Formats: sequence, C-alpha cells, structure tokens
Amino acid sequence: RSLKDVVFGGVGLDETGFTQPALFAVEVALFRLLESWGVRPDFVTGHSIGELAAAHVAGVLTLDDACRVVAARGRLMQALPEGGAMVAVQATEAEVSDLLRGHEARVGIAAVNGPSAVVISGVEDVVVAIAEELRERGHKTRRLTVSHAFHSPLMDPVLDEFAAVVNDVAFAEPEIPMAAGTEEVCSARYWVDHVRGAVRFADHLARLRAAGVTRFVEIGPDGVLTAMGPENVADASFTALQRRDRPQVRTAVTALAHLHTAGHTVDWSHLFTGTAATLTDLPTYPFRHRNYWLAQSSSGDAVSAGQAAASHPMLDAVVRIAGADEVVFTGRLSARTHAWVAEHELGGRALVPGTALIDMAIRAGDEVGCAGVTEMVVTAPLVLPATGGVRVQLVVNELQETGHRAFAIHSCRESDQEWICHATGLLAPSAPEPRFELSEWPPAGAVPLATDGFYERLADHGYVYGPMFRGLHTLWRRDGADGAEFFAEVALPEHTDTTGFGIHPALFDAAIHPRVFAAIADAGDDFTLLLPFVWNGISLYATGATALRVRVVIDGDAAAATACRVQLADEAGQPVAEVRSVEARPVSADAPAVRDETAGSLFAVDWVGVEVSPTGQAGQWALLGTTPDRSIDEVLTVDRRETLAEAAGADVLVTVHAGRPAGVDGEVAETGDVVAAVHDTVVAAAELVREWLVDERFTAGRLVAVTRGAVSVGPDAAPDLVGAAVWGLLRSAQSEHPDRIVLADVDDDPASLAVLPAVLAAGHDQVAIRAGAVTVPRLAPQSVVDTAGPELAPEGTVLITGGTGALGALFARHLITE
Repeated sequence: RSLKDVVFGGVGLDETGFTQPALFAVEVALFRLLESWGVRPDFVTGHSIGELAAAHVAGVLTLDDACRVVAARGRLMQALPEGGAMVAVQATEAEVSDLLRGHEARVGIAAVNGPSAVVISGVEDVVVAIAEELRERGHKTRRLTVSHAFHSPLMDPVLDEFAAVVNDVAFAEPEIPMAAGTEEVCSARYWVDHVRGAVRFADHLARLRAAGVTRFVEIGPDGVLTAMGPENVADASFTALQRRDRPQVRTAVTALAHLHTAGHTVDWSHLFTGTAATLTDLPTYPFRHRNYWLAQSSSGDAVSAGQAAASHPMLDAVVRIAGADEVVFTGRLSARTHAWVAEHELGGRALVPGTALIDMAIRAGDEVGCAGVTEMVVTAPLVLPATGGVRVQLVVNELQETGHRAFAIHSCRESDQEWICHATGLLAPSAPEPRFELSEWPPAGAVPLATDGFYERLADHGYVYGPMFRGLHTLWRRDGADGAEFFAEVALPEHTDTTGFGIHPALFDAAIHPRVFAAIADAGDDFTLLLPFVWNGISLYATGATALRVRVVIDGDAAAATACRVQLADEAGQPVAEVRSVEARPVSADAPAVRDETAGSLFAVDWVGVEVSPTGQAGQWALLGTTPDRSIDEVLTVDRRETLAEAAGADVLVTVHAGRPAGVDGEVAETGDVVAAVHDTVVAAAELVREWLVDERFTAGRLVAVTRGAVSVGPDAAPDLVGAAVWGLLRSAQSEHPDRIVLADVDDDPASLAVLPAVLAAGHDQVAIRAGAVTVPRLAPQSVVDTAGPELAPEGTVLITGGTGALGALFARHLITE
C-alpha cells in the first residue's frame, strides 16, 4: 500500500502494521519542518514507536535502516494473533508490580508514564482482573482500544525474527543526545527489548530535566505526551506541534510562538520567506502594568444599609417587604467581581450559567422555608458586560395554598432603569427523599469514552469554557432499550472556594456536560448547540462538593432528545442533588437572545449634513507653503506665501496637507515610508501651529488646515494616514484655542473648496466636504458591533483596535504594513 494513502487517507490506520510506519513518517517530517524553522533540540526521546523516530533524527539510524526496522516491527506485530488487553491505571509502579507477581508470563507493565500513571498489558482475563482489583482499592482505570497487547509477554513470538532485522542494521553515535543514553540506543538488544518491555517515559523526562531541559516539544499527530508531561516535570513548559481536530498550520505556528516566548531561538525569517512579512523592532523598554484600584469585593455592607446579608456569593443582601409576604434578594454581578463567570462564554460573551440561577433560587428557598425548586424557566440569558456590572434582583412572592412560592430573577444594567427578566419558577415546599446512589462505580456494562478534544469542539461552535468550567474528566456510556445512560466524574479545579454555594455553578454545569457530549458524539458534524432552559424537580441533599459522580439519563435517541435527568453523588456515591428533568433548546452563538444587552450604547462619530449660506470671501486669505496642488488657486482668492512671516496680517491662513483623494475603497495609494511621512508632517504642523499661536499678528485670524481623505465619511472609505494624523493633532489644539483653528477635509471636486468661505462664516470648526456638500461630526449612540462574527473576522484576519484617534490608526496601519 501507498504510505501516502495511509497517512492522508486513513487507509489501514486501524492496523498496527500501517500505523507504525505512518507515525514514523509523520514524526520525522514534522521534525524536519521544525528544524527548517531554526529549532534544533538539545535532546530527543520518544514514546514506543516515537523513540525509533527520535533515534533516526538523532543520527543513530540512517533513514533506510530506520524504515526497515519500523516496517518489520509493525509487520511482525500485526502478524500476531489479535487479542489481549491494555489498561491505563492511576497507581504507582510498585503497587502494580505487587499485583503482577505470579503472572509475569501472561501480563506485564507496558508503560510508566508518570508517578501514578501506569499501563498494564497482556492476556485479557488477567489484565481485567488486576484492573478490577485496583479499582476496588480506589484507583481509576481506563481500558485502551488496541488490537494487540503491545509491550507485553504476548510479543515474545516475534522477538527472534525482529532481532534478525535489527542485528542487520548499523548504529552510530547520536549527533543529538538521547534520553536513553548512547550505549543503550546503539545496541540491537535495546530495540528488541523495546518491543517486549515497558516504555519508561517518566524516567526519560526525569533524566532530561536533570540535564537542564526546561522546554519540551511533542512531535506527532496529537498532544498526548504534552498532557502527561507536567505530572513528571512541574517546572517546565510543554507544547505540541500538532493537535487532533485543530487546524494544522495554526497549531504548528502557535507551538513555534510558544517556544519563542519560552526563550528558545526561532528562525522567523525562514518561516516568513515568501509571505512579504518582515520583523519589526518593539520598544526596548518593558511595559509597566500597575493597578491603582483596590480589588473590589463581591458583597457590600448590607447591614449598614438597613438590610440583611444574603450570605451567597452572587447575592449581597436580602430584604423582607414590610406588610407583605415577599422577599427580595439583591446583588451585583460583573466580570471583575465574579471572574469565574467570564470563563463561561457563548459567542464571545460571558454568560451566567443556568446552574447559577438555580443555586440563587435554592438560597432564596432556604430563606422562606422552601426546599428545592419545582420548576425554573430561563426566559432570557443573563450576559455580563465586558466592563461595569449589572444589578440583580431575585423576588420571592407570597406563599401559595399548595405551599409553593413563585420567584423571578431580573437584572438591570447600572446605567439604566430597564429590568430584564431572566428566569421565573416555583420553589418547592419540601424535597423528596433521594432514591438513588452511585456506589458501584463505574456501573456494570458501562463502556469508557474518550473525552479528549470535547471542550475544543464546543469552542468551535462558539461555546467556550475556561478552566473553571472544564470539569468533565472521565465518562462512560451504557445503552439500553429505552435510551442511553452516561456516567461521569466531574470536579472543580483544586483550591476552588465553594463557600456560600449549595453546589458551585461551575461544578453543577459540568454535570450537564455528558448530555452535550452525547449530542456531539451522536450528531457529528450536524451538532446543534443546546442551552438548558426548563428545569424541573431540583433537590439539593448536601452542600460543599468539589467533585461529583454523575448519572445522566437520556430517553430515546441521544442526538434528537432535548431532555435528560441528572443525578449527582459525592465521591463515595452518596446523593448530593438531582434534577428530575432539564430540557434544552437550540441556540446560535450569534443569536440576538444572547447578545450583551447590558453593554448599553457607545457613542460614535456620525457625519451629518448641514446647509451653509453662500457668501463672499471676506478679508485677506494667505496660502502657506508651495504645495504642487494648484486647484486651490482656481477656487479661492489667495496669496501664496513661503514663510509664516510673509503671511503676517492675513485674516485667514490656509495650510494644505495633500493626500490621496477621499472615497477610494479599501486600498491606500501611498508612496514611500508612510510612518516617516506621518512623522514629518505632524512635526511640521505642530511647529507651524505653535509659531502661529504665539505670533500677535495673527491674534484675530484663523488657521484653516485643508486635507484630502483624512476622515472617513462613508462606510467604504479608508482615511489617509498623513491627513488623519494632522486632524488628531489639530483637534487637540482646537480644544485649547477655541474658534482659532478650522479643519476642512475635501475631495477633488472644485465645489468643495469653493464652499470654504461659507463654512468659515457659519462658524464650523470641523467639516468634511464632498462634491460641495458639507458634513460635520456629531456624536451619536451606536450599538456595539459584534466583531467576532465570521463575516467580519474570517480565518486569518487580525483585528487591531487603537485609541487616541490618528495615533491608534497610525499604529494599526504600521503593524499591518510591516
């Protein structure tokens, strides 16, 4: 078969006889690519077949010999009878070795990947029995999907034939040191034992760290070793050149950037060859970031305000309404005071999870003697603004005859008085006794599922989880006649403070993730993002959990079903909470329902048309400079003057900063160095204005700066940087010297220059004139523009935002040009 078909078409990748040569080819090719970018390692090592790739690039084996060894290794292993098993266990090598005694001829340790990460391999019934014993002792286990029991006694039948191949190749001392050592890797015996013995990945990392290695790059099709690395070496950086289900080019360049920022030299010029990109020097001084504000607490002093403290991280105060059987909880939420909410994003916006609203409702129920939530309907997502915060109210109504109480949760942005309802529901008078427990773990018949890449796939659909919400660690599935069951282990990051929460919303949210996982797994590319919006029968039995066992039951087709029920237990299997039913509905990442309604409006500049009355040209006009543009002479009666002194006594001094014609779409036709042109022009304009302002002969006069295309009046016009910089400078001067300076931006139409006297007579200080029509800038409220949409930021687009008018535009333009 063609190796190219295997690598790029996936033909035969389920057979180790093809997988091993494919891995070797990909890893060597990626190594050569990285090498071409100026990245040459100090040491190399590998995991299983990866160590043969490392031996070749280190110079131990020629390419021909390495290919012979790899091909023979895969072919001989493929020829063995299928069967056996491999199980990854969370236990030490010593603990596993104790259980292997007496079974050495049937099972062995296949890999030691970390202090408590071991893989056992061999005859299936023995491997399964040992794994079960470890599970009963409290160790986590995970069966690997393999065709053969690699690195085990079941490899013995091929060792002699493989030794004949290895003994026939030549070994050379490595040009790049290897973790295993020169004597070992230059021995045929080492590579024969390599097939049968354990992969000592943890030992290799320890040796490399002892040798001073602090940066590790994984070269292969995924980041499996990168994930295991920090457990072995805590004070080093790990990065993978490729990641499964991620864009290859972007992932490789990102890894290169990671290396660069970690202090490794990268030959960027080689990477940029043929792209027209060049290197630009950055400032030599460090950026100083100082915070002059004290950290704001999420709760204020409710007692001094005549209220009672709510004792909940998202609710600050509680008030019982006088003369009514109602209770109001109040709070303030922001991305600053509740940073963990900012890790829960949909379409680039921080979305308060429904589980947080549930926890707030449960706290309100405690206040009024209710136990749990009978029902809650999310009517509109609660979005936190990027800056500022929102006021929150949770209102509990009077007691009903059934013992229930209705409640509603509203929010209002701080600069507004309009309240938005986000959820309504009923508090339950009592909670049912729990009728479940999850002590058998995982339950019989449950099949383990790989969760690698789950959160990355969610991010591809616009649903981005930060570390706090990435709580789904282990997952099993069990299918039945009526539907599917998912069993999961979820946990909060270490040291997360859960004080005041019934269940921390991030942990509660992770308990729903198996439902999302099922939708992705069963729907594939047709996956539609679902958000929970109807919750029924929520009961809380215990508080303070930081890790949970979860059972999610989906009736019917997991891909088509929108509802599920959820049971939560502690790590011993005892009930913590349950949700009788949670129903979800499809949502788009750019749906209006989840837009940031609390962000309010921003003020932007609109160019508004104004009428000016025709008027004669009064007083003496002087044109300063020798601009080659003679059109101004044809329209205005002006005297040309070389110097400011020659223009003394003029009522109106005109200075022209010519640029490209306004209204040209997109491209800016500049010549020469745009940065130098802007610098020189702004310096000259600053000197002119300074001299003119202090010269008493011009006290009663006005300075008119005429530019072309310096401002964008229409949506398709790109401003001329030179003129825009002049505008930025002179706007500042206008604020200090009112009624002395006029900014006029014109096009090539002679009528635009002809209207200048009327503009001065009308008293306008900033105008843009197009075809004789006068417009002036006015502040107008504008809705926030969503720059995250694919139509505005396609693949490869860099969005640069800058402030301070022309300065920001100049910096952005410089970056894009260079």
